[in-house]
Amino acid sequence: MATFILTNSFKKILETDEVKQELYKVGYASIDKFIDAIVMRLNEFDASLKLKEISFHYLSDTDKYIGLILDEQLNKKYNVCVIPPKLGTRSGFLTQQVFGFVSNLILSNTPVGEGDCLTDKPLIVVNCMLGETLPNSSICNIVSAKILGFEYLDIFKRKESFDKKVNNLMSYYTNLKLYKDVDKDFTINGNVLKFNTGRLKYLKETLTNEPYYFAIDSYPALVLAYREGYKIDVSSFEDWYQNSKNNKNILAFVLTAKRFQMQRRTNKSLQQIFYGAPGTGKSHAVKAVSAQYPDTIRTTFHPDSDYASFVGAYKPTVAMEKLYDEAGVPVKIGGQELSKNQITYKFVKQAFLKAYVKAWKKFQKAEDASHIDSQFLVIEEINRGNCAQIFGDLFQLLDRKNGFSEYPIEADEDIAKSLLDEDTPENPSFGKVGLQLAGWQKTYIENLFQKSKDKDVIVEKISMGKVLVLPCNLYIWATMNTSDQSLFPIDSAFKRRWDWKYVPINTEVKKWAIEVEGQKYSWTSFLDKMNYQIFNVTHSEDKKFGFFFCHADKKSDDTVEEEDVISAEKFVSKVIFFIYNDVFKDYGFDRKIFAGEDGKPIQFHEYYHMDGSVDESKVKKFLENMEVKPFEAEQADESQE
Repeated sequence: MATFILTNSFKKILETDEVKQELYKVGYASIDKFIDAIVMRLNEFDASLKLKEISFHYLSDTDKYIGLILDEQLNKKYNVCVIPPKLGTRSGFLTQQVFGFVSNLILSNTPVGEGDCLTDKPLIVVNCMLGETLPNSSICNIVSAKILGFEYLDIFKRKESFDKKVNNLMSYYTNLKLYKDVDKDFTINGNVLKFNTGRLKYLKETLTNEPYYFAIDSYPALVLAYREGYKIDVSSFEDWYQNSKNNKNILAFVLTAKRFQMQRRTNKSLQQIFYGAPGTGKSHAVKAVSAQYPDTIRTTFHPDSDYASFVGAYKPTVAMEKLYDEAGVPVKIGGQELSKNQITYKFVKQAFLKAYVKAWKKFQKAEDASHIDSQFLVIEEINRGNCAQIFGDLFQLLDRKNGFSEYPIEADEDIAKSLLDEDTPENPSFGKVGLQLAGWQKTYIENLFQKSKDKDVIVEKISMGKVLVLPCNLYIWATMNTSDQSLFPIDSAFKRRWDWKYVPINTEVKKWAIEVEGQKYSWTSFLDKMNYQIFNVTHSEDKKFGFFFCHADKKSDDTVEEEDVISAEKFVSKVIFFIYNDVFKDYGFDRKIFAGEDGKPIQFHEYYHMDGSVDESKVKKFLENMEVKPFEAEQADESQE
């Protein structure tokens, strides 16, 4: 049984003589009967709640009509806003009640749902306002609430929508304009939704509901624009955004708009591992995206990879250095100091730090949050290296929130110093004075880390290289052959910080052939039959063949533009070798597919003559055992069918 907790302020409203009389007129003989009706309506909405009553408490840091429903384990399941029968406020229905709460939630940096969610848990709005019908202003509010994903329940089950359907941003704007001067909140120009400051002048008054009116109109427009791909323009609010002492509701709205801008830049995963059988095209899939970004930095992990080779380390370099005598005085000839090329040790950035610097410099150059260039770091064969050793403390940076590392790490002295080197194409750095961020960038970062003890200095620490934080435009993509997963198993904590993209086996990418004794056999047919055999024996996808496991090395004739034939020599050296040494080695070769003319298993060395050339008769026998026929025979079978 769930528990429903609501503020005591709501109960006090019900206990007023005016409200008691009004409730009596509509059939509620007592306050308890009306409370029972609210409980019943919530149980109708979600039968699993099994609520019995409302538990009224004095709740701190909450708006007076906001409550919460806890599940049986006392975990929050729903936020609930109950609109009382009489509001007693100038702000109107569903404005101050909901958006004061939403603003507090956003500014507290409480994690919210993915995409366009505004709250940490679903929000139920229970409308108890008295009246046979709802005024148009209230219907506007309800339509807005539904767009925002809030669940709306009306105790009296009254009309709750416009006569005309609202299903996109333009229809929302058109309907709203019939009832409100919406242009002072936002305007639409082509594919741009621009939010306006027409109401801000009223914020100078000590009591004003304008921020709430702005919120109820503008949040739905923001969400619809985000869903439909509009450009979101909040440039008019920059002065308000950068001054945290300004109205909390406006600040919360602009923070949300900038979060949507960040999310709308790309729907690509920030950290993603492409995995699958060898030859499925994992690297090709990564390259197809990263190729759009010429600054992509690539590296490949291997058993000897370590933190130094991935992040950076001191290496010997040749540099022009001054000559000094034994007393440490520069050596001069004719007043000219002498120099010569000497070997010195210098901290040299590797793939990670190069990508890190480039990403931050692209962030620095962005005009706004929706125009930040992406920086890709591609790691090939990620599981061929020891990830725990290679990433070291960088592992902590992989926890991202709103695109940025949620937990900064202190940069060691060598890294911090190297980040402030002179910025050159060969050695990308922040420069001697550090990273110079714009006002909106500083404010955005400060708001992300407002719960951190370093909130007031986080921007300076990032800019001067004292702490490391992955920016929202740094994408780390990797590839992994599942057949190599035993090299260095990836632990579950590391896995959780990545999105995993399976690349399936497609055996019909192109019409390639295997050429044996002058006949051509279908590469696709071979893959289908061989993969069936592999799974039947290993009960695993790991050892299967992807289409590009073996690349064609010959042209079928001069009319084709690219190689489309796999020679017998390449087929044996790459495909049959893998079958014998990696797939069936532990399962034996007493299967039909390995049988020679004498019925005994063909040993691998038998595929070669003594002079090292391929014995194509053995390859032909292997294909026949697999029931892979030459193209001509396959076509004849198809015509008979």
